[in-house]
Amino acid sequence: MNIQYIDIHTHSHQSTPNIFKISNILIIKTTLNPHEYIPPFSVGIHPWHINESSKQIDLDLLFQIASSSDCVAIGEIGLDKVKGPSIEIQLDILHKQLQTTEKLMKPVILHCVKAYDLLAQLRKQLQPIVPWIIHGFNGSEQLALQLVKQGFYLSFGHQILNPKSKASKTFINLPLDYVFFETDENEASIAHIYQQAARLKSIDENVLKDKIRDNFIKVFGDGLVE
Repeated sequence: MNIQYIDIHTHSHQSTPNIFKISNILIIKTTLNPHEYIPPFSVGIHPWHINESSKQIDLDLLFQIASSSDCVAIGEIGLDKVKGPSIEIQLDILHKQLQTTEKLMKPVILHCVKAYDLLAQLRKQLQPIVPWIIHGFNGSEQLALQLVKQGFYLSFGHQILNPKSKASKTFINLPLDYVFFETDENEASIAHIYQQAARLKSIDENVLKDKIRDNFIKVFGDGLVE
């Protein structure tokens, strides 16, 4: 397959020509069957869906699914100070999932809302080997540069289609070495996001595609995309 675009995080589970996409599986029900999903995929316990009564069952299921070769990343997982259980509970589940990422040596796709300080502290504490990618980034340039300096990758989505968004203004001045793109749950096409990103950077779209491919190979290895 001639890969034109890489969609690092999507909730779409339909195969699309010329697009390499990592579809997201959320562990909400313990009866989840990963064989229902088109690989490659990521899997994780989202902070909104943490269930205290079934957390060990869910963590065991996570490890089982994540051990499959069809699973290329663990996520989305993370911290959310606006929605979900207490931050203490979220931190406990996140820490356990991050232990799984290190055991399986698979990159992390992170959800983060108003908890970047805690995420940075956790990264400093754990000193992870596997890459951490913050998905759907829509923060300030100052925050983005701090996160990149700390070793995080940032994935940009439909927000950059709005020239007035924080994401657009941040992306213009951000080095491309730590950047990915995604559609998440939005209906915007990944091609449209790439095209807007190239315009914002004033570079040829093919140059941008090559750079994102290089980033992908650096994080995931060279066995997934041709």
